Parts: sequence; C-alpha cells; structure tokens
Amino acid sequence: MASLAYPVYTANSDNIDKNTLLFALFTTLAVTLPHIKHVPGLVFCFFLITFGWRLLSAAELLSLPRIGTLFLVTSIGVGLIFWQHKTLIGLEAGTSFFVISLGLKLLELRRNRDLYLVIFLSFFVATTQFLFSQTMLMGFHVLIASCLLIVNLISINTVKAMNLKSKFKLSLTLLCQAFPIMILMFLIFPRIPAPKFGLGDQNAIGQTGLSDTLKPGNISQLIQSSAVAFRVNFDGPIPPANERYWRGPVFWYTDGEKWSLESRSLLLENSVHTSPESYAYTVTLEPHRQRWLFALDVPSEIPLDITQSSDLQLLHQKPVTKRISYRLRSTTQYNTGPIQSWEKQAGLQLPTPPAPRISQLVNSWQRIDSNPKAVVKQALNYFHEEPFYYTLSPPVYRRNAIESFLFDARRGFCEHYATAFVYLMRTANIPSRAVTGYQGGEYNKVGNFLEIRQSDAHAWAEVWLDGKGWVRLDPTAMIAPERIEEGINRLYQQRNGIISFGGMDIPGVTDLFRNFNHVWSAAEHAWYRRIIAFSADRQNDLLSNWGIGDIKKRVISLFASVAVLLLLVAAILLYKGPAKTEKAVLLYGRFCRKLSRRGLIRAQSEGASDFAQRAAEAFPNLGFEINNVTRLYQTLRYARTSNSDDLKQLTKLVGQFRV
Repeated sequence: MASLAYPVYTANSDNIDKNTLLFALFTTLAVTLPHIKHVPGLVFCFFLITFGWRLLSAAELLSLPRIGTLFLVTSIGVGLIFWQHKTLIGLEAGTSFFVISLGLKLLELRRNRDLYLVIFLSFFVATTQFLFSQTMLMGFHVLIASCLLIVNLISINTVKAMNLKSKFKLSLTLLCQAFPIMILMFLIFPRIPAPKFGLGDQNAIGQTGLSDTLKPGNISQLIQSSAVAFRVNFDGPIPPANERYWRGPVFWYTDGEKWSLESRSLLLENSVHTSPESYAYTVTLEPHRQRWLFALDVPSEIPLDITQSSDLQLLHQKPVTKRISYRLRSTTQYNTGPIQSWEKQAGLQLPTPPAPRISQLVNSWQRIDSNPKAVVKQALNYFHEEPFYYTLSPPVYRRNAIESFLFDARRGFCEHYATAFVYLMRTANIPSRAVTGYQGGEYNKVGNFLEIRQSDAHAWAEVWLDGKGWVRLDPTAMIAPERIEEGINRLYQQRNGIISFGGMDIPGVTDLFRNFNHVWSAAEHAWYRRIIAFSADRQNDLLSNWGIGDIKKRVISLFASVAVLLLLVAAILLYKGPAKTEKAVLLYGRFCRKLSRRGLIRAQSEGASDFAQRAAEAFPNLGFEINNVTRLYQTLRYARTSNSDDLKQLTKLVGQFRV
C-alpha cells in the first residue's frame, strides 16, 4: 500500500528537499529585506554574506563551514554589533542581533529540524519590523511573509507531490481560519502597555517638517515635499480654505537674517475671548521630532496632556517621534486681550536701527495716518500695488536682506513676505511676530478628512492692535490670493510664469492618480485610527458598550467566542472532508465493478494494494491504469493532504477504464 501512495515527509524524514531549501532561503531574504532601513549597512551586509554562502552551498559550489569556522564567523557577527551599537540592548542593537542570528543559523541549516528554527526565527524577525513601522504597507508585508513561512512549514510536513500552488492555497486557508480568532483577540484581549526599557531612542528616525528657526528659503525648500504632515477629521462642516491656518511655531527674535523662538516656556496667562462658533476635530500628526503641535487658529478646548504657551502654541510633553492623535475645538474668531510687557518688548525687537529707506517708507505711511490700523492697511496695500512677485526660487539676499527684498529684487516666498511685514510693523512701533504652520489642506472625499502635506507649509504675520489683541495678517494674500483660496498645488498648476511645476498635466491621468492617492491615503488613515490607535481606553469604552467591561466577563467572552469559532471550523472541515473521501470510495467501487464483470471479484477483506497486484497479474496490459487508479484512490482516502486535481483525475481514469 505504501508503494502506491504519496510518500509523506514529516519531521522524522530529516533530509531537506533541495527545492524546499531554496524556497526557504529566498523566503528568509524577503522577510529580512525591510530591515535594510533599520540596521547598519555592515550588519545587513553580514546577513547577505551568510545568505550567499548558504545559497552557494545549496548549489554545491561551496561547503558549509565547520565548527571552528562557524565560531569565528559568529565572533565577527557579535563584534560587529558591539562596534556599531556599543551594546546588545536596545531597539536597534536587538534588531541587529536577530538579523545576524538568522544569518548565522542559515550556515547551520542542514536538516529539517534546523529549518524549523530558521522559520520560527524568521517569524520573529518579521514581527520586529512593527517596532519601526506600523504602516498598512508594513502590515501587508508581514502578512505575505507569514504566508510564505507557512508554505515552508507545509513543505516540510506534507506530501512531496503537492505542487506550489496547492501549498499557497493551503497556507492562505490556514491564515483565513486564524483571522476570526485574531480579530477576537484584538478586540477583547486586555491591551497591556509595552515596556519602555530596552526599546532605545527612536529620535534618530529622520523626519521632515518645520524648523525651529525661520530663515528665508526654509519653507520654499520644504514646500517641494509631498510628505503628509497631518490629517484632520472634523465632526461637522469643514472651514473654508481661507480660514484654514494651522498654527505652529511662533518666532519673535531676529538677528537680521534668521528668526528664533521664545526661549522661555511661558504658559498662557490671559484668557482668550473666543466666538461661540467653533470647529471640533481630531488631528492625526505624523512624527516630526519636535514638541509643537498644530491647531486651527486658536483652540478653545485642549486635552489635559497638552499645554498652550503664552503665544498660543500647543506643546506636547515630549518630542513627537511617532504618529499621535489628539482632539481639539477651535475658533477662527477671537480676541487675545491686553498685551503682556514681555510680549511688547519682544514684539518690537530689532537687531539694529532700520535702514534709511525702510524708515522713510514707514514714516510716509504714518504721516498720512499714524493709527496702527491705518499703518497696517497701508503696508498691505504696498505689497499689493508694488511689483512684487511670488516665486519658489527667489534670489539669495545676503546683506541688508529686508531692504534688498523690499526695494530691489521684490521676489520671494511666503517667509520673505511674512518676515518683511513684521519688520515694517516693528519699525512703525507696532508689536508683531512671525508665525509658521500650514495653510489649506486637500479634502479627501473617500475618507472624509483633510490631508495637510509639507507642501502646504506657510508663514504669516501677527500684529497686536488695541481692542483686538493679536491679529493674523497674511501679506502673501496680497501678492498671490489664489495661494490662500485654492492651495499651493493649484497655484502651481495655474501659473506658467514665476511658479510652475514644469511637468505635464495629462487629462484623465492626473485625476486617476489623484483618486488612487485618495483611496490609499484614506485606507492608511483608517488603518491608523481603527487599528494602530486602538488604545486600552478605546477598548474599554467599546467593551463597556457591549456589556463586558470587567475583566472576568471579558475572559469568559474571549474563551467562549474562540470555542465557538473552533467548533465552527471543525464542523466545516468535517463536513468537507468526508465528501471527497465518499466520492473516491464511490469511484473506486465503480472501478471494482468493472473488473468483477470480467470475473475478478475483490474479497471483502482484501486491501486495495493486494487487489491491484492481483488485477495487474490477471490483465497485464492494463497494469499501468490499474495502479494509477489505486494510487489516486489511496491518496484521496488515506493521505493527510491531496492535490485538488486528484479527484478529477480519478474520475477521468475510472470513466475511461475498459477491461
């Protein structure tokens, strides 16, 4: 009987099939590949060398290392970790340790039991990638890696004749069967905070974003990036584009070239009078390695773990090194009240007396009307009426930058206009400051949220006026109003002069790409909000609504749900299993009846193999067909797994069998 059935390869058959070995090697490479961004280059090169060594050995071009050589290579790997990280503890060092360990284990890969260890270690290496990236794309990668690793386990433990397609199908079936249990564990199992020790410092992860200094040219460089800065979900209507000023760092002091923040950490003292009309929303902020957060104009309600400085900045407790979410309520109509003494002093600071031409210009406005509101209006008209140009590539202003910009080149980006306006106001003895952040944002109709990118970075000015407090003024709107109304990207597409993309807008293709980007962005946003940001508090709220808030009910519900699922899966498997077997028995019975018509009757106690041997002796010319029918029948009835085409082949052979 065994000679006619498929040979089964279990852990007892310890020699690795060559095809299984090659597939396992390339699976290991695919699993480890994303860590090329997370470990030092020399560490990943070490892994590639061990992988190449084992691959050449599989091709019989190089022998595996003996114990002495293996000890030397291991020492080099451990030394490499110490050289690169100075420790074996921490996120980066620990990841390098597992990558090198996986490479070293490849050099010991000789038998199936070694392959088990490689596969299980690969599962762990795949999981560690979530410590660096929790994006939906990384989730897909780990899912595919798991599928490949399960295929490897199937290859070790199942029949040799099972083709690769069937192994993948079985692997996907196992994953699908595990998904309901995974979802239950995700929803019900208590969410325990991860330990803080040993995870290292993730601040080294590079991120783009606004700088803690404002220098002409900074934002014009940042604006070329399409990276997402943050996303915003509004509870109700979305404010119009010209009111979407997302407040960030506030700059007070200048040395004539660059501007810097207020070094003191002053909390908001005066109460801000806000309009009853407000917007409630949730911000999902990407990591930018700074403490500041972004809010629509002036928040009227903020979470307890967020502080608001005296210049209305929102500050997190520590630098934002991972994606976070926070809820706010803001208003675009407000009055900040009286000015503090330090604000007035800082808001009038100038490094040197203004240049004569700047003083003459401001004096000419004050001679017409010295009221600060009138001076502000005349300054804005000056930018609107004079031949200023809004350009992404302004000239470099080295000496007397403000004066050269205002009277000579007159070409600049938003930071040029904002800082020049602040300088003019301070010359007129009007307290003012520069603010950076983002303006606008693109509406994602698929996910119903605003997406603010680095290309939406913007700078504007604020002046203090008696009776109104700090008032936002945007001189850029005087030169390029479409920048505020329609966004920077639309401006790029519309202008063929100073600002232009230089690329081609192919009808249909651009819209198709934009729609695809909206779908992907919405999926990524939903992945974070529903999966990654599913905290213990949100879990408790959800389970309390279901009536299983306490831990005892939760544990009972978890075990009961898993038991029901397992029983359901078992019922499905038991229902499907006999169906194929019964069909095989019916087909084999038909085959035996055809032989009985020629006088060859199978005894009730006679095995299929013995009957096949007797039938082949009786009909030598049909021996091949008899053995094939018997082999397929035994496989379908007795083997743990079988090819999906076996039943079709048996049906065909029995139908064509003629004695």
